[in-house]
Amino acid sequence: MFTVAAMHARRALAAAEEPLDQLDRAASIGTSVELLAKAALTLISPTLIAEKDPRTLLMYSGVQVPGMSAHEAKTKLVGDCLLILKHSHSVNFNPQADQKVLTVRNLALHSGQVDNTAFNEALTIMTRLNEEILGVIAAHDATLDRATFWGADLLAQVDERLKEVQQARMLALEELKAAARRIFDRLTQMGFSDDALLELADRDPGIDDPAMSSAPDYDPERRECPACGYNGWLGYGVTHRGTMYTETDDIGHDAWHLVDVTIEARQFACGVCRLALPADLLDLEGMDDVRDITLEATQEEIDAREQYEIDSYLEDEYRRRQEEGWHG
Repeated sequence: MFTVAAMHARRALAAAEEPLDQLDRAASIGTSVELLAKAALTLISPTLIAEKDPRTLLMYSGVQVPGMSAHEAKTKLVGDCLLILKHSHSVNFNPQADQKVLTVRNLALHSGQVDNTAFNEALTIMTRLNEEILGVIAAHDATLDRATFWGADLLAQVDERLKEVQQARMLALEELKAAARRIFDRLTQMGFSDDALLELADRDPGIDDPAMSSAPDYDPERRECPACGYNGWLGYGVTHRGTMYTETDDIGHDAWHLVDVTIEARQFACGVCRLALPADLLDLEGMDDVRDITLEATQEEIDAREQYEIDSYLEDEYRRRQEEGWHG
């Protein structure tokens, strides 16, 4: 997968004049990211790329499955693979902002068209994501480094694209902070006291995912605003929900239906200077936080769990009776 991902990455970065060659480039953008992400997970553990299908899991565990060939094995979607790398190795993947790398690929594959308005940005996203994934891969196999992946001829272009990305992000951050400072200066010129500014700062903007209101141990996160110095609010969203489980008290009378979830900082908001930072700029201010918390399960999750237990019981009972019939 590493070698084929490299082939697609090089094809994507190579200039093309013919329409069909440009179509190949567009298809290669997302394909390169998908294959490299799966190559990284395979180095960690092959089962990480397997779908939950039992036969697929067995095959990726190294177990031969009678009557099943390799092309029947189901792998996770590229977005799921990137989220695993994000949570396990802090790969900077944003499901919303980085979607263009897959949108451009899908349009080329499924419609035979090239989205010229998003093409160059998708190339840059591909370059950045692949660079981060290469860091994970190199930690497991030092021979699979960036020079081997990109090739000597393309390293200069890759470095330039990465530099442009960082400069653009820093510029966007500084523009937002400058606008926020002007608002703060106007407030102080209007005679707002420190107490009045603190009152503005303490107004909860409600930017957390509503689902987190059911978390018994979660308090809204406050962070110092990099523009005015007052405490702002860091808003989180749920990126992964686990399987529902039940906990009871010591005497077994009361039960709580819970689910462990992964949450990620998605925005920062300051009530004083109105600074608003999107997810893709949070890491520049050290606010790119990911954590695990416990929420109350939704009614849908409770119902699904109960149905699963009923189905499992019926299936086990059916198998037991079949075995009794065979032995009877």
